[in-house]
Amino acid sequence: MKTVGFPMIRNFSGDSRDFIPELFAFMDRYDDVEFYLEDGYGERLGYTKDDYYKASSKVKFVSREESFGKDITMILKNPELEDLEMLKDGSVYFSMLHYATRPGVREVIERKHLKAFAMDHVVDDDHKRIFVDFFGTAFNACKYGVDALKETYPKFHSKDRGPIKALVMGVGGVGQNAIRSLEILSDKSGDETTPFTKFKYSGNKSEHFSIIKTSLE
Repeated sequence: MKTVGFPMIRNFSGDSRDFIPELFAFMDRYDDVEFYLEDGYGERLGYTKDDYYKASSKVKFVSREESFGKDITMILKNPELEDLEMLKDGSVYFSMLHYATRPGVREVIERKHLKAFAMDHVVDDDHKRIFVDFFGTAFNACKYGVDALKETYPKFHSKDRGPIKALVMGVGGVGQNAIRSLEILSDKSGDETTPFTKFKYSGNKSEHFSIIKTSLE
């Protein structure tokens, strides 16, 4: 019998992502496997324990520590290093590992002889990442940035100030979706836009912007 643990993301404020019941319904077809979900799993997304129980009879809810101590552990983001210490030596660890920027994670993987699989290295036949949400990453970052400006820029709500310039560095998947995100955060005025966009306050609502065409300066 293989055991698969599903701990929750706890070290990224506001990140409530868990695997949804449909995944467990899909995996229910596999024999000799049991799924151990951390207590509270899916609740931040509006799911209940019954939703997961209905998806698969192989689902069990356990403590956080127990969810880390299984043959296979799946979590969408690396937890704190002390949580990784709860992984069973020699077990399989499947997550967004980001080897290049996580030396502490690499050390734990090597020392505990983990069989690590990096979600961020899984690609399709065209070498494009499968486990990725470019738009979600870009939109959340842009929204946090705009919200921070509202709180810190004294003239943000002034109709007399000049436009705010949004500079997007990079033309990859995140950069392209950052442009799209800033358009969504605007008031959709219909003005023509380019990849180099200025935003200015417009209307009666503080979250509204209007897009105006500009060029790289």
